Amino acid sequence: MHDTDLFALQNEGTERNLAECQPARKRNIEALVSFFRAGCKQNSRDVGIELEHFLVDGTGEPLSYSQPHGVRDILTSLSERYPQVTAHNGDILGVAKPGMNVTIEPAAQLELSAGPFCSLDTARRVFDEFEADVARELEPVSGKSLAIGYDPACRAVDKELIPKARYEFMNEYLSAISPWGPRMMRASASTQVSIDYCDEQNCIKKMRVASVLAPLFAL
Repeated sequence: MHDTDLFALQNEGTERNLAECQPARKRNIEALVSFFRAGCKQNSRDVGIELEHFLVDGTGEPLSYSQPHGVRDILTSLSERYPQVTAHNGDILGVAKPGMNVTIEPAAQLELSAGPFCSLDTARRVFDEFEADVARELEPVSGKSLAIGYDPACRAVDKELIPKARYEFMNEYLSAISPWGPRMMRASASTQVSIDYCDEQNCIKKMRVASVLAPLFAL
């Protein structure tokens, strides 16, 4: 028996065993395949961006959500130019205008979600517009917007959570497991890129390129 034949038999046996002990496996795979196929776009060159920032005052101290001239007040001021407001129990949690959404993460990290863009030049122009808008709102406290991955100065546990119930639940649950979850929630800020694909092969190709580049970007 050739090695390829042996591998095929072993693989068939593995799939049969999985089907027996995981009766929902086939349905789950079909649901995932259907989900990814539904995401195919005719124009597969478009990209979207999500960029999170720490906001700090002139001394480098982070701005909390509720303090005077804090993130809540900044969102309120931004709503004059981003008129689509998201609020919960009277607390403003995000603002938006066509193609640009400004939201906040668990410890009031400020996030821009924008796109899709057909060119990186357009994405950069929108990003620069957002940065200029935020810079104006930070002038009263001589503040800055920092696009860095992790807060280098403050303990995550000392950071105030924004008034959103799901973050309270997440913090309670993650804190009971380990210290790393709350640190991710409160003290990290990420950069994310959404890349469209037109079919399965195009998706695989882009995933492989992204997997090669990700360690370089992290380094």
